[in-house]
Amino acid sequence: MITEFVTPTFSFPSDITPGPDGNVWFSEGSTGQIGLITPEGRITEIVFSSFDASSGITTGPDGNIWFCDLTGNNIWRYNLTTQALTKFPVPTPNSFPEDITVDADGNL
Repeated sequence: MITEFVTPTFSFPSDITPGPDGNVWFSEGSTGQIGLITPEGRITEIVFSSFDASSGITTGPDGNIWFCDLTGNNIWRYNLTTQALTKFPVPTPNSFPEDITVDADGNL
């Protein structure tokens, strides 16, 4: 059986990752948000920008959620313990980071 869930705001969810907190995390495209959905189906959205586009999302080896900011040219970390967002600017101008994953050595 497939169950469909509608995001609270109009968005374009595209990438998902299982979180160490038991929730499923997802990027929300051009909303400047990422989101999570609990096993019960409750959706929470987290704003990281008022206009950028999230894409690519993964759980890092540090247990935090990492995602790309396609239009803002940043990589972001969402700390599950403190609920703090940290921005890491990509040094290459206009590189449009789109996906992120963990390699065999535990690097992002």
